[in-house]
Amino acid sequence: MKHWLDNRLSQVICRMRHALLAGILLTLAYAAFADEAVNVVCPGGQYQCPSGDTCCRLSSGQWGCCLYAHAVCCSDHIHCCPSGYTCNVANGTCNRGDLLMPLATKNVAQPVEAVNVVCPGGRYECRSGETCCKQGGGKYGCCPLPMAVCCNDSVHCCPKGYKCNVAHGTCTKGEFNLPWYEKNDAQEVELQSVVCPGGQYQCPDGNTCCKLSSGQWGCCPLPNAVCCSDGQHCCPHGYTCDVSSGSCHQGELVIPWEEKNLAKPVEILPEPNIVCPGGQAQCPSGNTCCRLASGQWGCCPLPSAVCCSDHIHCCPHGYTCDISTGTCSLGEMTLPWFEKTAAALPSNGGIICPNSSSICRSTETCCMMAKGGWGCCPGVNAVCCPDKIHCCPHGTKCTKENTCVGAAGILSMVTKTKAKEMAPKVETVPWITKTLALPLGTKEGNVKCDSSHFCPDGNTCCKLASRQWGCCPLPNAVCCSDGIHCCPHGYTCDTASGRCQK
Repeated sequence: MKHWLDNRLSQVICRMRHALLAGILLTLAYAAFADEAVNVVCPGGQYQCPSGDTCCRLSSGQWGCCLYAHAVCCSDHIHCCPSGYTCNVANGTCNRGDLLMPLATKNVAQPVEAVNVVCPGGRYECRSGETCCKQGGGKYGCCPLPMAVCCNDSVHCCPKGYKCNVAHGTCTKGEFNLPWYEKNDAQEVELQSVVCPGGQYQCPDGNTCCKLSSGQWGCCPLPNAVCCSDGQHCCPHGYTCDVSSGSCHQGELVIPWEEKNLAKPVEILPEPNIVCPGGQAQCPSGNTCCRLASGQWGCCPLPSAVCCSDHIHCCPHGYTCDISTGTCSLGEMTLPWFEKTAAALPSNGGIICPNSSSICRSTETCCMMAKGGWGCCPGVNAVCCPDKIHCCPHGTKCTKENTCVGAAGILSMVTKTKAKEMAPKVETVPWITKTLALPLGTKEGNVKCDSSHFCPDGNTCCKLASRQWGCCPLPNAVCCSDGIHCCPHGYTCDTASGRCQK
């Protein structure tokens, strides 16, 4: 019996020596690459551990560093074990079948130097560990979570991996439900331009100059970014571009990559105003046109807002107006409601055409021209003829004989005049309607949407409103949020006017 015990003890000691030696060699291997590797940032973004370590909570509640990658954090909040082992705190060992090795002691994690997060466009910033989320009026708010999901009510946000349940005011992930988070106002930063090499092009502050595939300079909406080799995308500082998967990698962390915008030789113009129905009033970008009690148009400082029936206030998208309490309600959630401001009128009293850049007199009507652009037809609420050259008075119809027919008889058609351009001019093009993607075939060069659908060469796969795949007949196109249309690369979808804007 004694001989068996001695033999067993010798085997255990031998295995411990081998495991301990393996642990030492593993530590030395990590140390050899420490100068080249990036530190591991602990959850919350305020503490960091050396590359190859694992963040584990200490008994004090602070973060500690275990010297193993993907380590197991022991329940005593002091020790840790390598991946695949279990902690035996009572015996002070890490166990894996018959293999035993001593528990490793954690070190205290070091604070991370706080670096503010610059929001896209470079005009606003949030604290380190927060996420920039768009609010009304083109402004940004800060969600107090890293890599958060921004809810479309422009007020709340959810943790990464969760979905916003606007109806219940919660964050959902499968069967899990959490209360959603409220955003704080982002800090406005002094707007300065980043001058690209050569001094002829510039990007907004907080951006990085990157060469596009065309050879021109583009702007990545991230500071000190990594420019990807495809000439179209970029990744945050410290990440690497994975062109094959269209993502940014840092160790095992994978995030979507960003798309560059074209750099401009002059200062970027502010976003165009929103034209209210009728074309005689306008609100700032990111606002919603709502009728006032006077019958005039007012501006609610929220996108896609709900206009309250008192004709004074408004609520975020998805909420309902509670006139009795003066609040915005969503289930059990309530918010103070917002007050509208009077919409602005064109300085010369004219009518703004739907492209937001052309203007006619207040006694005229905007009509499309045959060669594109907008023209002005004399008369209020005139009829625009299908030939896009002529127009007829209100209450009449255009005929193929180039006449206007109405109750008063037959009149001659009127020729339109070209509308005047407003300043600043916003470049727009008509948007494109997507077509349904085809079942995957054998034709070479097709653009593959998924394992069973494809689009023709030179197209872009976009999701339709039905969640099926559709095809936009443009390369590297922008898929519009309405699930029907798309825009050329470098443009944004303006769902209010039904055009592509740049």
